[in-house]
Parts: sequence; structure tokens; C-alpha cells
Amino acid sequence: MNETKHAVEVGIEKEGGYIVIAFHGDLIRDTVEEFKQELDFASGVVEKYYKDTGAKVHILLDMSDFSGNYALDALSALVAFARHNKPFVERTASFGGSDKVIMAGEVAIALSGRDNIKLFKRRDDALAWLLDPQKV
Repeated sequence: MNETKHAVEVGIEKEGGYIVIAFHGDLIRDTVEEFKQELDFASGVVEKYYKDTGAKVHILLDMSDFSGNYALDALSALVAFARHNKPFVERTASFGGSDKVIMAGEVAIALSGRDNIKLFKRRDDALAWLLDPQKV
């Protein structure tokens, strides 16, 4: 059975109190509009979580299933997502992905003006930084 995954999936990890956003496949011209819609949905989840809890949000970005193939419009949408969510987010940790994904992430961070995003190879390292109140 083939199951189609969306380019972005959003979930809330209730035990840890953080939002997980997972990227899948390619973010190419054919999928950019869907990607933008899913990022808009994710922005709504982040903002609602912030308003409901009164606390800034922790976001874990899972890039382990993202191919690293992306259109410039997708990168621009990701930068806009990071900028929009700046007032609601305590910090964001990203993990997984190839060197190409990490390079694109570094560009997105620089363009977003956010200084509370870090990139990691492994999920456990990302979570350790994300949830440790002593690390900034």
C-alpha cells in the first residue's frame, strides 16, 4: 500500500511540551504551494499553542526524511515561517538531513534574523538542547 506523505507534518509532543514539524521528500516547484499551505497551518499551530499555554514554544524540526531538493520559493517560505513565528518561539532545533539540508538550513537561519535556531545531526542532541533551560 502506497501512502502519500505531505511535504510537512505537524504534531504536538504532549509529554515533552514541544511541537514537531517533519519535512518529507522534495520541496520542488510541483509541491511548493502545498508546502506553503502546510507552513501556514504550522504557523497557526505554533501561535495557538503559545496563546493557549502563555509560554513561548519549543519546535523540533525533523529533516530526516527530507531529500534536500528544494525550489527557491520553498526556502523563501521557510524563512517567512521562521520570521512570522519569532515572537512565539523560545527556540527551534533541527535534526537530520544531508549536508545539503544543513547548508540550506544555515541560509534560512541567516535570512530569518533568528538567533534561537540550531542544527543537529541527531535527534537526541537536538532534543537535549531544545529542552535544556540552561542552554541558549
